[in-house]
Amino acid sequence: WKVVNEMLISSPDSDPHAQLAFWTMHHSGRGCSIERYPVIKKPDYVQVVGITNKGKIVLILEDKVANGPSIEAIAGEIEPHESPEKSALREFNEETEFSATASYYLGSNVAMTNRYVSSTPGNNGAKTGYLFIAFSLSKSAPRPSAHEVIQTVVLDFDVALDCAMHAPKKTVPGYNLPILSTATQSIIKSIRLVPTLYKFVSH
Repeated sequence: WKVVNEMLISSPDSDPHAQLAFWTMHHSGRGCSIERYPVIKKPDYVQVVGITNKGKIVLILEDKVANGPSIEAIAGEIEPHESPEKSALREFNEETEFSATASYYLGSNVAMTNRYVSSTPGNNGAKTGYLFIAFSLSKSAPRPSAHEVIQTVVLDFDVALDCAMHAPKKTVPGYNLPILSTATQSIIKSIRLVPTLYKFVSH
């Protein structure tokens, strides 16, 4: 399929986080077309888990507008002309009680759907999430956005791993909430597989 025409229903000026568009699509192999195919265009994003200098795992408890409280990785959209690495550190430093100066890229999580597509310059395909570990941390005051209700959560690695591997039955001690985000679970599990990262949590 190839997009031969796009009609934006909402512009980035009205909502930088999501735009509704209608695409006219053509399939050269079949010789068929689709008119007014609706898509939602959203920027690519990052998801970050921190490791403190003492080997603790840093997550956040966020009271989400639509879904309520959730313990998960720090996450946010990549700003225009911002690299995923720079975005990961910015989001982590804004939303937690720590400031990170280094990150480790684990891989990407691609949302393979027919309706959600990336609005990030250079990505003409599916909306993509970039997964990171943040380290070299120091204490710092969080700077969340006005609408974000966020609390830093610091866990022993073994506790975080147990919750990631046995969600939703296993909940985070003291919060009675599981780690439901599959991306967050994957990031925590991946720490065991990367010697550079595992040495931080295994001492």
